[in-house]
Amino acid sequence: MKIYRIAQTQEKYTPEQQRAIDFWKELDHRFPEVEKWMGNPTWDFGNGVAISLTNMGRDIFSDMLWNSAYRDPKEQLTVYVENIASKDKGKGYASLALEELKKIADKYGVILRLYPLQSKKDRKGLTTPKLKKWYNRKEFGDISDSKYDAWKSFPGQKPLYLERKPKNENI
Repeated sequence: MKIYRIAQTQEKYTPEQQRAIDFWKELDHRFPEVEKWMGNPTWDFGNGVAISLTNMGRDIFSDMLWNSAYRDPKEQLTVYVENIASKDKGKGYASLALEELKKIADKYGVILRLYPLQSKKDRKGLTTPKLKKWYNRKEFGDISDSKYDAWKSFPGQKPLYLERKPKNENI
């Protein structure tokens, strides 16, 4: 993704912008970028696991740097886990990759958010209810921010989106 190279065009950043840049920079340094999943940047976390990530507007660069005037600074530090693909299911490799992602997110105070949904292409993977339970065990819970109430559910359904707050939010 090399976002940090593009981001060097701006002279001064808010602390949130700098932490977001540093988050993406570390991903790029530690993990090779691979073929995009559904147009989303994707990194190879090893052991046959690839993780696709985006941010709120699905345009990481413009959201992170230019939308800060009207967006909650916290949004600049929110990353969406769009997909976790594992070639060897049931061996714990996806869990290990997610733990690495969580460590990086914690380091920079990044919120991880996702929508647990079984891929239509991958019927061998976990079902949607099992995915939600898997993510719950990985410290993801229902979104607590009231502005996401409309996203949380449809009438009669439980919340759809899950999020994980960083261990160190006061960076």
